[in-house]
Amino acid sequence: MAEPLLEVKNLQVTYGSGRKAYSAVQNASFTIYKGETFGLVGESGSGKTTIGRAILRILPTTGGEILYKGQRINGKISRALDKQLTREIQMIFQDPQSSLNERAKVSYIVGEGLQNVRPELTAAQREEKVRQALLDVGLLPEFASRFPHEFSGGQRQRIGIARALIVEPEFIVADEPISALDMSIRAQVLNLLRQLQKQRGITYLFIAHDLSVMRYISDRIAVIHKGQYSGAGGRRGTGHPPAAPLHPQPAVCHSHAGPAPGAGEKAAGLRPRHARLHRRAPRVAGIAPAPLGAVQ
Repeated sequence: MAEPLLEVKNLQVTYGSGRKAYSAVQNASFTIYKGETFGLVGESGSGKTTIGRAILRILPTTGGEILYKGQRINGKISRALDKQLTREIQMIFQDPQSSLNERAKVSYIVGEGLQNVRPELTAAQREEKVRQALLDVGLLPEFASRFPHEFSGGQRQRIGIARALIVEPEFIVADEPISALDMSIRAQVLNLLRQLQKQRGITYLFIAHDLSVMRYISDRIAVIHKGQYSGAGGRRGTGHPPAAPLHPQPAVCHSHAGPAPGAGEKAAGLRPRHARLHRRAPRVAGIAPAPLGAVQ
């Protein structure tokens, strides 16, 4: 059994205050083990991105605990721990166009993080690390002198991945990293993430709303619906804890999900786009609900 890297206990995140307060996440609890890809799936507005941003301390929490390597990281922490988290936890954003500074060259975008976490490096050393980071994600080193608008969507997302990798993190929050990409590029990015994980032992929190993508890349899949955590399913042979019951909506969606990206076949079957409410999903699909159980 792998050791726990990140533990979320009864997490609560609220937007606003007073009568206008909105509880985006309620009592979410899960554990992410070192070296695994933990998938967090849910419909738009369910709170999955909020959880990822709370882990990165972008959003404040209103309740619960987030433990990284046994240390609480939500709320007030020491400056030394804050620097450690900046180095060891990174994020890949959903939109590769809006997440990159259009006025900066790729060399600055990718190497900016080194100025904060590795200030002792010389300019030549930073340049070499930028060059290697670009090579690691399948881009040419000469791309460092170009601007983001000169690249395709898939190339821009690879730049975002290089920016996250250059500080050598142990844990990466991937917030729907392929949803803004063309279908032909999605499998390339997913395969790249899996390859980097095998080479570096990176742990992922992978956020998405597509069950076929989750089935392809994740070791375990957790479901969140309307801010409420509904359990996690472990795939067979992963060595992780047994599955908890899945939420009815994802169970229906999963039974009709198409083949995983990169399988060499066109996606087929009913897609979950009409399942707005989990109680209505079986009627929309025109079938009985699929049995609850582990994600295979």
